Amino acid sequence: MREAHPGKGIIALDLSVLIRPTDCHCSDSSTVASQYVSKALREKIGRNILRVINSEKRILGLIILGVVPTLIDQPSVSPNLQGEPYAISTPHRIDETVFIYNDNSPEYQLLEQIAQQYYRWPGTA
Repeated sequence: MREAHPGKGIIALDLSVLIRPTDCHCSDSSTVASQYVSKALREKIGRNILRVINSEKRILGLIILGVVPTLIDQPSVSPNLQGEPYAISTPHRIDETVFIYNDNSPEYQLLEQIAQQYYRWPGTA
């Protein structure tokens, strides 16, 4: 049975498994690791998927989540035998959420508002 007034939707995907690198070691910082995860999430959403989403005005957009375990190198407080700080690898978990709006949807601002509220929550900015 077909609806007289079809609803609107947002598609949410967890692409964690698809973006996990084989080497989960980032020697720079958690910021660099977050940027890597964000870029990887956007790259996994291929042009074909975006084309389908953008052709359907009822889809407001995508919410994509990626969680990647990683090790971040941090300098030690104690020096090594040569008097230089050595790197300590600390386990981290990088959580990244990407919002992609469907500009062809007349109501994509709703997803934009959801994204703004999401980033106001503690620990998500």
